Amino acid sequence: QLNKTEKESDAMYKSIVNKFDVFPYSSKIEVNVEDGEDIVALEHFADRILQYKNKTLYIINVSGNYEFLESGVNQSSAVCKTEFGIAWANQQGAYFYDGKQIVNLLEKNNIKVISTDTWENFFNYNGSIGYSPKSKQLIFQGNTSGVSDDGVYVYNIVTKAWEAITGKFGGNNIKTNF
Repeated sequence: QLNKTEKESDAMYKSIVNKFDVFPYSSKIEVNVEDGEDIVALEHFADRILQYKNKTLYIINVSGNYEFLESGVNQSSAVCKTEFGIAWANQQGAYFYDGKQIVNLLEKNNIKVISTDTWENFFNYNGSIGYSPKSKQLIFQGNTSGVSDDGVYVYNIVTKAWEAITGKFGGNNIKTNF
């Protein structure tokens, strides 16, 4: 039936080879349906698609296998792509997927470098993440609503070091995502 719109918030469709605008119903990909979660963001790296739902991350191999973690995001601005992989954050932590493994950026050699309480107080439901390719740094903005100070955490991908920066991102003003 033409002109019919149906919202499927937990499904992905793949196009037909060399027909990039054709998405037949038979090419529907559903990893876990009716789980009460919507797809919030999609990213790809190497041979994987990272499907972020509200509370769950599914890593989908293009060959059809998948695995999942309890590590979703609240909005698409909590995910960013770099030339090294995909980074994302939520109230539980900051993570990086390099095409082979997921690394918890809040730990170094299995030791917490930022405490769970500190991160939970910093990164709230509308936090966002950005990437500076020139400096190879991930910038974590914990609150974009303007109700807290303008501090950010910066993670250097090369040195694997964290830095807290204040006074540079607009104070208590409402901020946009990166």
